[in-house]
Formats: sequence, structure tokens, C-alpha cells
Amino acid sequence: MQLIKRAACVICDSPNLTEHRTLHSFPIYMGTTMSPSSNDEFADQIWITCANCGCLQLALLIPLDVLYSVNHSREVVGSTWTRHHNSFKKFIMQSHPKKICEIGASHGYLASEILNEDPTIEYLIIEPAPTTTDARIRIVSGLIEDNLDKISKNSTIIHSHVLEHLYNPKQFLRQLSEVMVAGDESFISFPNLEALLIVGGANALNFEHTYFLTLDQLKQILEEIDLQIVEIEHFENHSVFLKVAKVSKKVDALSSQLKISSIQHLISHFDFMWDDLASFVERVSENMKVTRKDTYLFGAHVFSQAIESLGLDRSQIVGVLDNSLGKIGERLYGTPYFVFPPEIIASLTEVRVILKAAQYQNEIREQLLKINPLVEILE
Repeated sequence: MQLIKRAACVICDSPNLTEHRTLHSFPIYMGTTMSPSSNDEFADQIWITCANCGCLQLALLIPLDVLYSVNHSREVVGSTWTRHHNSFKKFIMQSHPKKICEIGASHGYLASEILNEDPTIEYLIIEPAPTTTDARIRIVSGLIEDNLDKISKNSTIIHSHVLEHLYNPKQFLRQLSEVMVAGDESFISFPNLEALLIVGGANALNFEHTYFLTLDQLKQILEEIDLQIVEIEHFENHSVFLKVAKVSKKVDALSSQLKISSIQHLISHFDFMWDDLASFVERVSENMKVTRKDTYLFGAHVFSQAIESLGLDRSQIVGVLDNSLGKIGERLYGTPYFVFPPEIIASLTEVRVILKAAQYQNEIREQLLKINPLVEILE
């Protein structure tokens, strides 16, 4: 596998990039697999910073056809994501769209919910690996850059948790701006990465989320390409919703000349998170030496992979618990652990779960204790 070198800053195009921190031998895929572990691939996450705008980003990128060879977002899992999609739907529907083009819709939950509210909307999804079977939706399987001509005139363009996955988000946004006319609207949801890092979210920055995106920097990027933020809504500490409008000329003729604000001061959140995770793994490993119990990780995703990569003691780990039905019976990529439904712990009297799930921590803890009040949760 030939990695892709990032030669310039993803935010400001500066070539002045310096190495900041390396996370060694990390699994390249964040989902589950039925392939043997001998097929798993690993790479170093080499994080670099931009001397100009302070953006933290990956130096070496996994080829997209490798990284997304399988769609691991096959369904909506958990109450947080359900609330997110329903809140984003309400945010969009306030504008009463007639035609929608959704980019990167994955499982299509948002599209189905919007059409349940207004079946008259003409709905198009452009997605490389669609899994929705909703007959009300026109589906184009492929990348947006190859299908811009499929977007009909005066469509409302929406994308949820897509920006952070792109290797060149400025080019993506510019292409969308070019197919819009003055007055057209777009709705964006993207993760609150700063908040995720503060609560210890290994899901914030990784091989799929390769740069530290902030609202201030995104606003400046949008203004440069004639897109104006009309409304902002924060969904918990999870995501930021934007309503964006195409304008006929730059909002501020001088804005494109301004230096993009630096986020250098925010990088400490990333370092603190990984230092804290390392301390957590050390503490959990010591705990497991004192008492022996069947032990599970929770989350067949990057949360568990991050803990595993830091040297977690494997001797008592039975497997991984996850709420995604599509992952049950498969193996968490990069680990020897197979995935079980959380209900498997219901009748166990001596069981513990290692839980480090950032913004999902509370809902998962409550779920586990409801299933088995005797479970020991290491968090």
C-alpha cells in the first residue's frame, strides 16, 4: 500500500508543515471484518502542524479506495445519532426545500426521515457505497466530483459528517459552490472536534478524520468561495449545523486577503487526550492483574482500537460489545477480538467492560447497567 503524502496545509495551502506527534502501528480500517487477521494492515499516524494557521493534520494518508473499501456505517446506532439526525432534519426543514441533493448519505436514514415529513421533495443521494433501499430516493453510486452534473438546478445541497472525511475539503466546497446560483442554500453538519477531543474522543482525529476542522476556519473558507453562513446551531457537544447561502459576490471583498485564524492553541487538547488514554490503559491493565473476570471492550470501532494500540493487557479480554447488528460475529479490524451483542453479559455474575466512548459514554453506561447491574465498568 502506497501512502499519499500531504504536501501543503489542508486549510491554508501553506507548505510549512512540521511533525508534531506520531501514533505508531494503527489499524488502517475502523470497522469490522470477516477476513483473517493476517490480512490486517497498519500504519503510523504522523500528525503535523501548519506554521501559518496551526491546523493539526495527518502527513500520510491512506488511499481512499483502501480506506473506504467497506462501508462501516451501515445503520444508525445509538440514541445520540438518532437525536442528531432528527435535529438536523428539523434544521433543514425550516427552509421548506423542494429538491434535495444529499452527499455521502451512507445508510440514508436522514433522507428517509425528511421524506416521511414531506414526501413531495425530489430527493437525490450521491454516495460511493449506498446501503439505503428506500424507493422514494434517486441514488447515484459514486463520488461527488464525478457526478456534479447530476445535481439539478436550484437543489438544496446537504451533507452530514462528510467534510471531515475529505482529503481536499476546499476543492469539494468550491465545486459545490460552482453548481449553485445566488440564493441557493446548503446545509452542513460536521463534528465539534474540539469538544470531542476534550472528552477523550479517539473518534475525533484518525485515518478517516485527517485534519482539525474548526468553525472559525470553515467560515473563512466558505466566504472565499462565495458561500455565506446564514445560521448556526450547535447539537449538544457533538456537532455543528450550518445553513449556508450562495451569494453573487464575496461577502467581504477583503475577506480572501485575510490570514486564516490560527488554531495552534487548540492542539493541546489532542495531546492531553492521548496522554490521558495512555494513563487509562495503564490503570486498566493494573486493575485486571488484581482480579480475574471475563472482560469486554465496548465499541467495535476506533475507541477500542485506540486503547488496544496503547498496549492494553489482552490476557482477560473475551471480545468486543457493540450495538450494531451488522458487526455481530465479525472481528474488530486490527485486533483478535470478535464482536458480541451487549446482552451477552446479562447473566454473568463476574464480568467487566472497558468503556472509553467519549460523547457516548453516559448512554452506553446506562445501557450496560440496565442489562446487568452487577457489571464492573472500567472508565
